[in-house]
Amino acid sequence: MPSDADQDALWEQLRYFSSSNQDERAAEVCRELLSQDPENDYLHYKLSESLRGIGQLDEAEKHIQIALKYRPDNSGYHAEYGAMLMLAGKNGRADDQVRKAIHLDPENLWAWSLLGHLCVSFEDFVQARHCVERLRQSDGYQELADRLEASIYSRDETRTAVPFEQRKAAYERMLANNPEDDSAHFGLGALYFDDKKDWDQAEKHFRKAIELDPEDKGYQKTLIRVLRRKDPVLKLLWLPFAPIRWLINLVNWTWEKKWPLIFMIFLFKYVIVAGLFLALIFFVFFWPIAKAYEYLRLADFHKKAGMLRLYSGPMARLHQSPFALRMGLFCAFILFFWLALAAMFYFEATSTIVAVVVPSFFVLGFLAVVGFGWGSLITSSVRKASRKRKNQKLQS
Repeated sequence: MPSDADQDALWEQLRYFSSSNQDERAAEVCRELLSQDPENDYLHYKLSESLRGIGQLDEAEKHIQIALKYRPDNSGYHAEYGAMLMLAGKNGRADDQVRKAIHLDPENLWAWSLLGHLCVSFEDFVQARHCVERLRQSDGYQELADRLEASIYSRDETRTAVPFEQRKAAYERMLANNPEDDSAHFGLGALYFDDKKDWDQAEKHFRKAIELDPEDKGYQKTLIRVLRRKDPVLKLLWLPFAPIRWLINLVNWTWEKKWPLIFMIFLFKYVIVAGLFLALIFFVFFWPIAKAYEYLRLADFHKKAGMLRLYSGPMARLHQSPFALRMGLFCAFILFFWLALAAMFYFEATSTIVAVVVPSFFVLGFLAVVGFGWGSLITSSVRKASRKRKNQKLQS
């Protein structure tokens, strides 16, 4: 049986690890304390909180349920359960738990913040704004209010109803509280991208968001969208996709208006043939080069930002070389694929090797190279750090 001094030391360690967001160490101390006091509801709560921080959501749910078994009237436990369910994508159950937390303690402002974000996910913007107002009534919760307000403004349903400057101010307040808030930089980038068409400002904020959270594929995709509007090479490579987009818009417009359907009956086969032909040309000749160029531009950004440590295996060595050399290798690979297709038609597909094996090899090889490049982009340690940082935002 540990002495009182040992117990006090463990509790002190738990307080230190919890306050410094060292969730793995906090979980170890919680387990040690629970081995001596298995019915301590607070320890089960703290262990659930730590497990949520390291992404072990199933085990976290078991411990928060035990804590609630002993203390079903604890508002903080219900709020913690709701936060854990939100991370697991179970927003319906999370909503029940958060509302229970508020019912038990109307002053639980963390629960109000969670409820606001849940309302945004349910597109209940009236209730979400009520949550913002509730948070602004208390000192010390303005950052949570700014974050929730920015989340509301990020939705298409509310964007046009609120002036640009008002939405911009919400993100700037978030950055004033935390200059390394990647979601605030992303939100500002989206504002400049969608509302002002200011590609330079959008790129600036998207790049900063990626620096702060290199794992987020959403940040990477939006940066690529900006580059498609700025980079002359990408603009040229994506130009052949414009007729395909026009055809898609024409079909959508026809379906929406209904009356042009009578004309589409006669033109439908021509539209389909034209669309398939244009798609074949684009996806065979232009799309592979465009995707390789986008991937290498993103890798070059990581290289200039000193983040090549994120890459592993042969990709790490490949990206040490100059951009032109890497792009040349990809283009040579794609050119070899085109030559294989040309050989297939030249020999009239009489050879099984030429007709099936060679094209399949190069198609699968190209997809494997691109897929491996994206898949090996982030190491497990960076993924864990990113998950931990996002959980800290939820905890505030």
